[in-house]
Amino acid sequence: MMADAARHNVERGAQIIDINMGCPAKKICNVMAGSALLRDEPLVGRILEAVVNAVPDTPVTLKIRTGWDKTNRNALAILKIAEQSGIRALAMHGRTRACGYSGQAEYETIAAVKAEARIPIIANGDITSPEKAKRVLELTGADALMIGRAAQGRPWLFREIEHFLKTGTHLLPPRVDEIHDISARAPGRPLRVLRHRNRRACRTQAHLLVHQGSGGIGRLPTRDEPVAGQQTATTGGQ
Repeated sequence: MMADAARHNVERGAQIIDINMGCPAKKICNVMAGSALLRDEPLVGRILEAVVNAVPDTPVTLKIRTGWDKTNRNALAILKIAEQSGIRALAMHGRTRACGYSGQAEYETIAAVKAEARIPIIANGDITSPEKAKRVLELTGADALMIGRAAQGRPWLFREIEHFLKTGTHLLPPRVDEIHDISARAPGRPLRVLRHRNRRACRTQAHLLVHQGSGGIGRLPTRDEPVAGQQTATTGGQ
């Protein structure tokens, strides 16, 4: 089924196929999808091989968590399966499925996976500021970052991070008219502008999840190519 879905989307213009085995939602895991798949490593391998073989000219990537729970962290094993299956890049949210979004992201687990990887590793989880982005890159050695929840209502976070990584300085906050423009073009309820003393404070009620930015991981290497230096990817995540 997933192989057919991959072919269907590539035939309609998809340039990359991303398989999400990181979703912790109960309704997803209850049907043996999302991060529930991490409990069945042979099945993971069969799914990845089927999808990769179905679209041989299209990069296939994978997103996972560190494992099912704290006693069953198997991200390293999944990495090896992914590499053997022809996956081009691996994104990792630094929590187990059982952790949901509680506690702190396990950057040390992402670092351990990166140390063994022959494909690009994308770090995800709790990246909420330019400083945190820099810190996560330093802690994990990851090739890229995936940002999801922190970009909801704050899509300019991507350019703030890019600027900080390049210069070590902060950009000015977005102008009110720019925030209005983003809100007008995005799905969801309109942005609300509040007046507070002599300043205007802005709050967005739209759920904005931006899947692109000025960065990107560019062309994904083949299994035989070395991984290039670090750069920042701004795709959706958790």
